[in-house]
Amino acid sequence: MRNVLERAAFINSYVTDHQLGYQTKNNWDLLRQDLDSLASAHNIAWNWSTQPVPGSGGYSTDAQLTGTYRINTAQGDDARRVADDATRSLPTTDRQRVYDSLLRRLDPPQTLAIDSPG
Repeated sequence: MRNVLERAAFINSYVTDHQLGYQTKNNWDLLRQDLDSLASAHNIAWNWSTQPVPGSGGYSTDAQLTGTYRINTAQGDDARRVADDATRSLPTTDRQRVYDSLLRRLDPPQTLAIDSPG
């Protein structure tokens, strides 16, 4: 869970530092709320404003990523299994809602188009 949160900290930093559309920021805020719930369920104290952003592991906000990329889903985790593992310890009243929300966000698209201004 901590690994997921650390990776999400990079995305949070990007969303915070760049002018993105309202829908993108709103979707990120909703996902962050779900991640906060999961962190709490796993007894992880998490503060988005003070967590380190991964920088030495190949992440760079200066990278030129413009292009269309095909996602290799065989190299990733099974989204259903990850969502199930992450929500297993949540109260029954919240489990299905958070599971469905995570699955919508974790299930990758087939392709990803990025237009990063230079």
